[in-house]
Amino acid sequence: MVKFKSVLVKRIPRRAEMDAAINKAMVKFSDLMGDEFESTTETFQNTNVVFVQEEKFTPDHKEVTVFTTNKIYKYLNNGTSVRYATMGPRFRNKTAPQQIKAMPGQTDVLFVNKKRPRPGIKRRSFDIFIRRKLEPKYFKFVSDAVQSFTEDF
Repeated sequence: MVKFKSVLVKRIPRRAEMDAAINKAMVKFSDLMGDEFESTTETFQNTNVVFVQEEKFTPDHKEVTVFTTNKIYKYLNNGTSVRYATMGPRFRNKTAPQQIKAMPGQTDVLFVNKKRPRPGIKRRSFDIFIRRKLEPKYFKFVSDAVQSFTEDF
């Protein structure tokens, strides 16, 4: 079911005003997205994962990207087919599939041997789950920016 709400335009904004309001909403969303990605690594102590937020705004195109070049994070996010580290009985994952927030874990690497591969790392899909979680907030931020130029009917 689709809901419609009638509104009146307070005044017709100039293109630059509307663009500035949407850009502000996109920056707010970018900050929120950056915080979510950082929460996936907040308990990581020995791996320095730096997230970069890139914002590209033109009047006809708005793009916000959060990324890292950290290899270990890539392996966690995308998963691997094999793992060369053999883990001991005290090992506990800090992250799990379908979980965004990092938890306390326990490192217990017994040895690393490329001749004895173990089952790989399960894909965490942080990027997919964060996008799904934040998508409604993105639409709300942009909608609020547009509605700042309207009033209820």
